Amino acid sequence: MSCFDERGLDGHPMYFILDENNEPQARTLGECIQWIKSMPNTIATGVGKKLWHWKGENGLAVSTVFITHNLTYNFGECRCFESLIYGGDRDGETQNYATYQEALDGHIGLVNELTGATQ
Repeated sequence: MSCFDERGLDGHPMYFILDENNEPQARTLGECIQWIKSMPNTIATGVGKKLWHWKGENGLAVSTVFITHNLTYNFGECRCFESLIYGGDRDGETQNYATYQEALDGHIGLVNELTGATQ
């Protein structure tokens, strides 16, 4: 099985796009590439779409993206959303999410944690 197979070892889809309701939809690798090319805010690696970015003081930041491949590497539910913390003691920490709403809530939660804000 190559890295370009369209299903993972457990038979679940590997590649996804976001539909008009921000729900992940299984697609072929080729369809994902075309979707990425058509989107504004494509992240630097060309594998997804930036959803939200917060920049704080002293280089601290949180970026949340939709990535077109399943971050669980196809073992378990699809988790195509990821938040990444830049800077500070938690530099490089990631959180993965299954839905757009989970990703939004997670992004806001991380920003609140880092700023000491309460929800």
